[in-house]
Amino acid sequence: MSSIARTSRHERAMRFLSGLRYGDFVMKSIPVMAVAFILYVILQGTFW
Repeated sequence: MSSIARTSRHERAMRFLSGLRYGDFVMKSIPVMAVAFILYVILQGTFW
């Protein structure tokens, strides 16, 4: 019984860590996309 509980707890922890890592990746990529979009809009306005 204890081994099963330990396995599920470990699985839950790993899932939580992977979710955290994914969230961190999203939080890092969103500002980059926003800056790139703003630069794109500025360049479009400059060229046209």
